[in-house]
Amino acid sequence: MAAPPRADAFDDPTVPHPARRYNYWLGGRENYRVDRASGDAVAAAMPSVRVGIQENRAFLRRAVRFMIGEGIRQLIDIGPGIPAPDCSHEVAQALAPETRVLYVDNDPIVIAYSRALLRSAALPELDEETGEPVDGSVAEADLEQVAQDGRGLIGHVLSDLCDPERILGNAELRAVIDFDQPVGLLLVAVAHFCIEDERVYEAVSRLIDVLPQGSLVAFSHASTDYLDPRTKGRVDAANRDHNSPFAFRYSFEIARFAAGLDILDPGVVPISIWRAEDEPQPRPTAADTGIACWVGRRP
Repeated sequence: MAAPPRADAFDDPTVPHPARRYNYWLGGRENYRVDRASGDAVAAAMPSVRVGIQENRAFLRRAVRFMIGEGIRQLIDIGPGIPAPDCSHEVAQALAPETRVLYVDNDPIVIAYSRALLRSAALPELDEETGEPVDGSVAEADLEQVAQDGRGLIGHVLSDLCDPERILGNAELRAVIDFDQPVGLLLVAVAHFCIEDERVYEAVSRLIDVLPQGSLVAFSHASTDYLDPRTKGRVDAANRDHNSPFAFRYSFEIARFAAGLDILDPGVVPISIWRAEDEPQPRPTAADTGIACWVGRRP
């Protein structure tokens, strides 16, 4: 997630979009020819890219399950993209139906698409200033049914990772998330879309600073350490050719995002091995995924 895109960027068939490209790699249908071309170009440079995407989704599942096991019942997922199987709320609410989830994305069409698909559980769209429901949002009767079923509400915020004040000031965040209780913050494969180091580090630090004691943060990011320099060079070239800003970072730079947290075992590791004992063996290698991850706790 870099600068917020144009309002029509998601539906522009001439410009590749990270969410649509990710959807293509996951086998979805919400993508255009330009996204498939971009995805194929990256896959030609790094044939195992789809392995990395699948392992990233598996890490998300494990991290959410871990958070629920630690008693957390509210999640903020930044950069979720187009809804796909094993979304954060699906994994969390399968274990604890009362879990509340706030999705944050920088594309208005992604947010609208997610809100429509999750209509039976979504919080009504709220005006950022007044906190009142926007006309045409989810019916009150739907919310009453959600409450009766004991399911947690799902909120949506249109904002960029690098605009934390807009996220934190949003009415839906205030309605869904109680900062007097621990929060699970999911920053899974999102920070590498912001190529401005100073801006993205400051944004992540701001979000971590507001988390209460006992909160957990799950983070994954494309890692320079795990790739042959020639492979990285080809991936960088493919992203430039297809107008897709993307920044690999070294593991020590990825660990720096955890400032203010206690990184839990096993530390900063390839995404395929983080607490993956119950996953199919043998696990993909670091070079197969090209992604590092960690989970940290707010002391």
